[in-house]
Amino acid sequence: MGYHESLQKAADWIQNHQNPDGGWGLAPKQASSLVNTAEAIIILRRLSFYSREIEGGINFIVNNLGRHITTNGPWIRYVAFSLMAINSDASLDLIDFKKEWVIWLANSQNDDGGWGHAQRDNDSQIYPTCLALLCIQNSKLSEFRKNVEAGTKFLLEKRSVEGWSFEGPNKPATPTATALATLACIEIVGDSNGIFKSAYRKILEISHWLTEAEHQPGTAWLHCSYQWIIPAMLRLGEAPYSVKVADFVRTVNHQQFDGGWTEPGGSKTIRGQFWAFSALAAIQDNFDPAVHPYRIDSERNQDALTEPTFVHLKVRSKLAIILPAKIYRTAAYCILIIAVLTSLGGHRSISLLPASADFLIAWVIAFPFWKLVKSRESLFPVWIIKVGAMIIAGAQIINFMFGNSIFDISKFIKSWITSI
Repeated sequence: MGYHESLQKAADWIQNHQNPDGGWGLAPKQASSLVNTAEAIIILRRLSFYSREIEGGINFIVNNLGRHITTNGPWIRYVAFSLMAINSDASLDLIDFKKEWVIWLANSQNDDGGWGHAQRDNDSQIYPTCLALLCIQNSKLSEFRKNVEAGTKFLLEKRSVEGWSFEGPNKPATPTATALATLACIEIVGDSNGIFKSAYRKILEISHWLTEAEHQPGTAWLHCSYQWIIPAMLRLGEAPYSVKVADFVRTVNHQQFDGGWTEPGGSKTIRGQFWAFSALAAIQDNFDPAVHPYRIDSERNQDALTEPTFVHLKVRSKLAIILPAKIYRTAAYCILIIAVLTSLGGHRSISLLPASADFLIAWVIAFPFWKLVKSRESLFPVWIIKVGAMIIAGAQIINFMFGNSIFDISKFIKSWITSI
């Protein structure tokens, strides 16, 4: 699961585009932004070589968060992303700063328990609610437990049968919104009762690794699908080497450039780096090198023995044998055909056995077929035994009623037609 070389390139690219004020903008040479600065810090924190750049970014956030709230608006994402950067390092001596802004977030909660994009705007939405909940929960400040409970209740009430939508509960659920809301809820309530099974199915419906727009007055906030979907998949039990995860990795590999990763649209931005990093870091954190390589080898070997399916016979004896399921089924069907033909009197053309022996011979031959089917019921449709038994039994009933087998009756009818 190595992406360290690409991460190192991304970190170097981020380092080279830090602004003189210590922050980062969306793209090189753009004005510093709280959100993009926080994204850059979280990426650099993964490596241990950028303490000076991280310190500059933290100072930018501490010195500018209050001013940005006053001049640019009381946006929840400003505070949430700033706290994410602060919370990413437990050693930072910023307890008072963190508590001040967690209190601000708590006081920004709407009466319905959710958060809007702006402080107490009475327009609660999924995205800012999830950001606020994750920040308050990860702050580990217990005095805000009631805020967390109210926010979680708001999220769960906005869930449809399938999941969540950024556009509201009356709109069709989408994989990205469902993944984000699921991550926030699981962080708080867990998934011990499997309450997110339907959400998991919705998340797995993802068919593209692009962005999903949340339409707000005058703008469209872009949410990257894989930033939330990959961590949510893994949290819900998806293997870090599954087909879905591998599909994402192939996609993000095509977004690489000399400085890391671009956005899905090709733009070289801090945001694009953070999106890719969030997903790849989740894969890395969920991949256990002591376990998963063996599982991968085991599953690959298992695939080799199940496509086509193989039947293992007497595996603990000297007569052990592995047969392709097709051969096993063919042998069983051949025995059934012979049993049916015998019950119909078909053996008369090659045998001098009397008609009274038809019944016994047919059931003796059918017994091995029944044993083969019962030993591997998953390989045979249920109706096979029933139909075979009905044909054999029906043939014997005709034999008892008319004193002749169907084979004899058919010969008589044929000779009668010929004589006419």
